[in-house]
Amino acid sequence: MKKHDISLFVLMGGASLQHPDDENNLFTHLLLTKLAPKILGDVCLDREQEFKLLLNSLVNFTIARAAKLDDGQAKNPLKTSHSKFQGGNVSIHSLAAFLVDQVKSDNYFCKAVYVAN
Repeated sequence: MKKHDISLFVLMGGASLQHPDDENNLFTHLLLTKLAPKILGDVCLDREQEFKLLLNSLVNFTIARAAKLDDGQAKNPLKTSHSKFQGGNVSIHSLAAFLVDQVKSDNYFCKAVYVAN
């Protein structure tokens, strides 16, 4: 990224990706850290490696963490939190808007943000 002068990386991640700022309750923590990785397998390992690479880089990043993508229009406003799981579904339309907005925002630099509708 340094070679190509990339200073910001905005990406999609899964809800099971853990961040040091997480403050989920015990049930949600166990669901995301124990059950989800068993179901998702290598995808979780790949996301963890991706996160470690970003943490050790000089690039500002924002990761949108979602559990389940919904093709329909959002029925509820987008909820975001860099520390607490926000729910199971997110509209792809809301998610896309959030990702584009992050290109112009520094609100979530170096954060992994839970998103849901």
